[in-house]
Amino acid sequence: GAHSDDAAGNAYPDCTEHFYKSMGDAIFEGTGKECSLEAPFINSNKADIVKEGLRLGVPYHLTWSCYEGGDKPCGHCGTCIDRAKAFHANGVEDPAL
Repeated sequence: GAHSDDAAGNAYPDCTEHFYKSMGDAIFEGTGKECSLEAPFINSNKADIVKEGLRLGVPYHLTWSCYEGGDKPCGHCGTCIDRAKAFHANGVEDPAL
């Protein structure tokens, strides 16, 4: 999900709190106030998200964040590096690497 690291420097405008509020308002109004948009991690960083996933027992070995695609993460692109740093900040190695 969208998180504060992705919004940094407006690299991904669709990951900002402003974008989610605007889209949420449009969805809410456009569905006759029946649907809402949730972005629970919009104000969290990647390390916070990893921490919550570890707490919940997320099978992180089955996930990865790689721009290169393929059967396993490359370990060298920006998202692989950011993910490894988030795991390291929580005192564990990224199980996908």
